[in-house]
Amino acid sequence: MPPDDANAQVPVERSARRESIWSVSERWRWLYFTFFLLLMGGGSALVGWDALFGEGAGKGVVQSMLAAFMAEASVAVASAGMALGITEVVMLSTLLSRKMDERKARILREGRAEERVARDAEWDAWLERMLAAQAAGEAFTEPPPSRRADDLNGATHSNGA
Repeated sequence: MPPDDANAQVPVERSARRESIWSVSERWRWLYFTFFLLLMGGGSALVGWDALFGEGAGKGVVQSMLAAFMAEASVAVASAGMALGITEVVMLSTLLSRKMDERKARILREGRAEERVARDAEWDAWLERMLAAQAAGEAFTEPPPSRRADDLNGATHSNGA
């Protein structure tokens, strides 16, 4: 029997798939595991130090090992949670940064489009005045808009005029 279209699964892009109980995307998995291993290593070192030199060090090997294993379980869960939190903050800041860059680019494009419309309107007005003067047989000495803008900025044209 062919699959029902309503129940058909849409393939998920590889970078968007999530694997793990913490739901870390594949794209950010390296960052998560880096933070996890750093936090886990630091916590394990503290648990080991406490087991060897802490107040429970003289209570016997079995009790010290049991206390260290129990502390290590807490360190593992805490490391996983903190690594997830740090990774999520990095992911969120990256997303916000990308959205801000897109917004800046859109605003810049809109501003350039407005400038282009204004510049085109200025050229159209100048052309109409020039054509009207030519049709009336009058001399037209008004410089084009680009020349006026260059004169205001103190620049010269590449043709030396």
